[in-house]
Amino acid sequence: MFIVYLFFNFVFVMIANRMAPGVTIADYERVVNIGADLMFSFIVGFLNTLIVPVCIGLNIIPTIKKIIIFSVIISFGSYIVLAVINYGIKIDAFYGVIFAGLIVSCGSIIVSLFYKRKYIR
Repeated sequence: MFIVYLFFNFVFVMIANRMAPGVTIADYERVVNIGADLMFSFIVGFLNTLIVPVCIGLNIIPTIKKIIIFSVIISFGSYIVLAVINYGIKIDAFYGVIFAGLIVSCGSIIVSLFYKRKYIR
């Protein structure tokens, strides 16, 4: 099931990269930038998927508030780092960080709540 949750988090990051205003992928024709987009989506999706398993592994009860806090930190933090480092995905303005971070955070929270429901009874 981990792979399924990873896939959904990956899809939310891909949607945010493609649809959020203020976020542009440098050139679709260049394979390097498409690879950078896929790599960034995989890394952020993987980190967001690890929220509940890490909480369980550290004997922290994964409440809704903790899931939201961790998801917001990971999502917004990754786009802030992306705004500083040119990685093939360009953040045009600060509102790009806000919109993309909100899309990824909401998707990650939904996926994490399903993940929590499966492993915490």
